[in-house]
Amino acid sequence: MSTDWKEEVSKCSKCGKCQTVCPVFLETGDESSVSRGKISLAEALRDKQIVYTD
Repeated sequence: MSTDWKEEVSKCSKCGKCQTVCPVFLETGDESSVSRGKISLAEALRDKQIVYTD
């Protein structure tokens, strides 16, 4: 797995401002479907709080 993503996930400040224009969030209201939710998942993977399996 490439390590470039580990630095990239730190760039998101998780402010939530992108939700106001995100068509997926506007339709579903589901945090895990938008960038902030995906960033949180990537951070948990990076910090070994969760483990990736196939």
